Amino acid sequence: MKMFSILLPLLIVGLTHASPVSPKGLAAIKIEGYNGSLTEESLGTKFDNVGALEIYSSKITGVTKDFLRQFNNLENLTISHTHLDKPEADIFTNCCPNLKQLEVNTLEDFNDKDLKGIGALPALERLEFLHQDIPILKSGVFTGTNLKSLSLVDCNIEKIEDDAFNNLGKLEFIRISHNKLPTIKKEVLAPLKNLGTIELDSNGMEKFSTHDLPKLPNLTDIVIKDNLKEAYFDGATNVAPNLSDIFLIGYKDVQNVKADGPIRIHN
Repeated sequence: MKMFSILLPLLIVGLTHASPVSPKGLAAIKIEGYNGSLTEESLGTKFDNVGALEIYSSKITGVTKDFLRQFNNLENLTISHTHLDKPEADIFTNCCPNLKQLEVNTLEDFNDKDLKGIGALPALERLEFLHQDIPILKSGVFTGTNLKSLSLVDCNIEKIEDDAFNNLGKLEFIRISHNKLPTIKKEVLAPLKNLGTIELDSNGMEKFSTHDLPKLPNLTDIVIKDNLKEAYFDGATNVAPNLSDIFLIGYKDVQNVKADGPIRIHN
């Protein structure tokens, strides 16, 4: 895969002279420190050629609903520390039919319509939200995805509604980190029957018990990085028969934690 990194000086020269700034046929493009609109001319390639796009520390103007829809073959998109000047809302709705991986990190002016549009991307398998403001993860957010991996990191999440994960039956990995969730209700995790790993990191959790988990037949690993005061894993195999490893990082009383049969406890 050919890749080209577009940095600010090159973009200024390229756009000033109205000429492409990169070789034709690029499949992977990184845009950094750019302020302006994105066109096929400024990218130096057809939108259809782009399989991976990273936009970092930039302000992209004139981002309409049709903008991302032009990237028909885009499989990997990262938007980080960037402002998208959006004259229209829900720019992610019906965009990027082949998008498999999406990272949204410190995206300014991110809203519920954006979130719902992302939650309906049909080919999406891996989704990461980092440093976004999503105080409530609402029901109906995820509707048509095939997500296998979901990370919610430092998103100010205070509540996850019971049905928020209802359509994530294929999810294999979930990470909920640096939010404000002292507890996660059993009903929230209940739809995740294919879940193999759950990672909970610095959410203000003081107690964790497998009695609070729904039946998760494919769960093999639990990772908890928090200042727990209590941890109980007796009867764990009743809800997670394939559970093999529990990682309690930062829990001082780990030596007294007991779990069923072959389950290994780590710290």
